Amino acid sequence: MSNNKFDFNELIIYVVEKIRLADELDESMINRLYESLDKASAFYEGEQFIPKLLAYDLLVLHDNLEGALGSYSGDDKVKISNINSRINDYIEKIFLN
Repeated sequence: MSNNKFDFNELIIYVVEKIRLADELDESMINRLYESLDKASAFYEGEQFIPKLLAYDLLVLHDNLEGALGSYSGDDKVKISNINSRINDYIEKIFLN
């Protein structure tokens, strides 16, 4: 998992920047983020502790997605809402498993 930490951080930074700038989110990057979260949830399943950086990254991503829901509208809001729901599921898996 340690080889993917930088990539994971970069993906989260990318998504947060796009959300804050109200830019179009690249589907391939979002899919890479989901894949990274799949790996993280599998890796930390059954673990009692997760790294602080991972927890922080997930909280930053969550907060930015929640904030974006209030400022986006129409199809963009639906897209952000779907991403947010999926990210919340991953966060629950990582924190609670």
